[in-house]
Amino acid sequence: MIKSFYINSKFNKFNFKTINFLSWIFFVGILCFLVYDNFNPETKKNDNINSFVENFSIEFFDVGKADSALVRFGHHAVLIDAAEKNSATSVKDKLNQRGIKKFDFVVLTHPHSDHYGQMPEILKKFIIKYLVTAKSGINSHEKSNFKKIIRKFKKMKIPIKFVKSGDIIKIDNVVFKILGPSKKYTNINNNSVVMQILYKNHSFLLTGDMEKAAEKDLLNLYSGESLKSNIIKIAHHGSSTSSTEAFLSKVNPKIAIISSGKYFNSAALYPSTKTLSTLEKLKIKTYITEKVGSIIASVIDDKIIIKTEKNDVSQNQDIEKAA
Repeated sequence: MIKSFYINSKFNKFNFKTINFLSWIFFVGILCFLVYDNFNPETKKNDNINSFVENFSIEFFDVGKADSALVRFGHHAVLIDAAEKNSATSVKDKLNQRGIKKFDFVVLTHPHSDHYGQMPEILKKFIIKYLVTAKSGINSHEKSNFKKIIRKFKKMKIPIKFVKSGDIIKIDNVVFKILGPSKKYTNINNNSVVMQILYKNHSFLLTGDMEKAAEKDLLNLYSGESLKSNIIKIAHHGSSTSSTEAFLSKVNPKIAIISSGKYFNSAALYPSTKTLSTLEKLKIKTYITEKVGSIIASVIDDKIIIKTEKNDVSQNQDIEKAA
């Protein structure tokens, strides 16, 4: 009995040591995994990476009489304007739904609140590499509010790139060509950042709120071929102050996007019947966010596909590549 007890005791002692050793190995393994997961840049960066999109797309959010558009390609994202603070639509929520976590840059076209209103909320939530805006647009009747936004960027140590006509920003195979402002204007709308986005054989013209004077200067500064674009975001929500027949003829778009809707403190009608008549005369297919909701233009198989939020798939439209 004693011998048997001695043998069992050795066996139990052996099992105890073995279990302790295996437990220690398991603990060290878990610890190494946690350290690797937290400090390895290849895993840590996924916390701040955008969801992947195979094709280039630009989405014009339905934000009422305001502007906000999201450009996406690969893991890249660019936000152009941030709507009105009092808009019924939350730009932040839209971005969250699309898996956006950071921006290569954001654009504030000019210092009107229906273009920058929700930027403070976006600054809190998303990583922004730098801001693009026009220095000539800062001096306005809303400069105090807009300058608060600028100060927030500076306080967060986010670089600010002041752009003008002729500047170019390139990310991968997408080119952001700055057409305006071409000079300093007294009218704040004419100081809008005007941007032409080039991808493969396609071009998209975003015009901020520029008016007739700025359109005329662009016609004098650029040839018709330089301005030509498949899609134009109509300036100033379709107001009669913009979108002259001469300018639209030179741009020669297949599609016009109007970001418009009810405006909480204005009796003005957007878009104007004059602008709509001009678009109809030039046979430019027009989409208005108030009627169709958010609008997405995607480049798929060298075609631009238009999808709208409220309309069904049968009403989507293909646009052949630019000639």
